[in-house]
Amino acid sequence: MKEHKHYIIVIMNEDKLLQYYDNRWKSYLFLNTKEDLSKYVSTKLNDKINNIELLDDIVHQKYSIPHHVNKLYHHIIYKVTLEKNLPLETFKINGIEYKWFSIEELKNNKRIQEVNSDIVNFVLKKII
Repeated sequence: MKEHKHYIIVIMNEDKLLQYYDNRWKSYLFLNTKEDLSKYVSTKLNDKINNIELLDDIVHQKYSIPHHVNKLYHHIIYKVTLEKNLPLETFKINGIEYKWFSIEELKNNKRIQEVNSDIVNFVLKKII
């Protein structure tokens, strides 16, 4: 089975975690990329990384909703601190909607749990 490598980017503001709305998954997700993290953050958030910390490196199988098959994912999870402060409310950059979620909101959001509970749980184990 082919491994699909993704970098998961955890950005926190006190007790809230940043998510973006993904139209394909019809859900809020952690920022993620297959490319260089610095380039991605610069492009998506118009910002630079101030600090980066490896939280976890996980290989696991997961059902891909858009592709309707099980896939082998390699998720490398980083906690990132940005140079600038992002808005504290819901905001858009380059047409992408971003929203801050508390831990409880992530745990209790039905759609996030349906499509991304594995990543939410991996992240929460490392930050709580």
